[in-house]
Amino acid sequence: MNTAINRVMRPFVIGLVALALLFGSSAPSPAAAQAPGAFDVRDHPIYLIASYYNAIALQDYGRAYSYWNGNAPGGITYQQFVQGFADVQAVRALARLPVVMSAAAGTAHAEVPVVVLTTLKSGGSQIFAGCFHAVKTNVPVGDPGVVDPNWYLNSAVLNPATSVDFLQATSACSQADVFPTSTGVHDQQSPLDLITSYYDAIAATDYYRAYHYWPNGAPGQTLDQFAQGFAGTANIGVVVGLSFHIGAAAGSTYANTPLLITATSWGQSQLFVGCIVARKSNVPVGNSPAPDPNWYLYSANINPVSTLDAGVQQVWNACSG
Repeated sequence: MNTAINRVMRPFVIGLVALALLFGSSAPSPAAAQAPGAFDVRDHPIYLIASYYNAIALQDYGRAYSYWNGNAPGGITYQQFVQGFADVQAVRALARLPVVMSAAAGTAHAEVPVVVLTTLKSGGSQIFAGCFHAVKTNVPVGDPGVVDPNWYLNSAVLNPATSVDFLQATSACSQADVFPTSTGVHDQQSPLDLITSYYDAIAATDYYRAYHYWPNGAPGQTLDQFAQGFAGTANIGVVVGLSFHIGAAAGSTYANTPLLITATSWGQSQLFVGCIVARKSNVPVGNSPAPDPNWYLYSANINPVSTLDAGVQQVWNACSG
């Protein structure tokens, strides 16, 4: 790996959607961390799920309940929803890329394989693995007619897991894809779309496209050096830790994304953990009359890790500091 890229069981289970990587592991507990700040961003299915678990972690159950489209799964009341989390002390979630999206009858659909790790007040920890189905309307609703940009939770299939195993999570989705994707992805409209496009390009050995997701090419490397850094790389898998920070400074917006990355290098398994920072300009550049709407890679700190357990422990803090 190129070093430059340094449907529902009971109320409790509703919140605890799962993780399954490309291989099995013991059941790691989430690393200790400071209480998260509020995160409420819903312009991407993964950001929606991150916002959901962020609300649960902060015991903001009203916000979490409001993310369900219409009624929470099983038609449970808000009081039942809250009671389902009575024994939850801490919760962390991870999601697998790429997200499969489709559209029909004016509605966009997305399926996201997710793994959730929980720490219980009564002691011990639990893992759940499964799939979230999110929806977003693509047509104006109400008066005035405005298209709601937000995604909403529609359903979830969640099951207990004995290990961090994204195969179980992915099998709960009706559709799934891997890198390189079957249709190809080239989308820079959100940081997560950018990262998906980047690793899709690398997996497809389209190094020219991957190289130019950096605004001036990968820092410190020519295209040939960048491509050579991925020689022998295959079987790329990307899991996102659902702990994000998005903020603005000096005319730009920056987004931090913590990642667990699996791959093989000349047939040998590799595992990496780290942080990618994406940037989007909020002001026009050069002779352009409007800001560029696209996100670009800004920096990356990706490092090898010896075991999946260690990676799961580290990913939550990969973007801190």
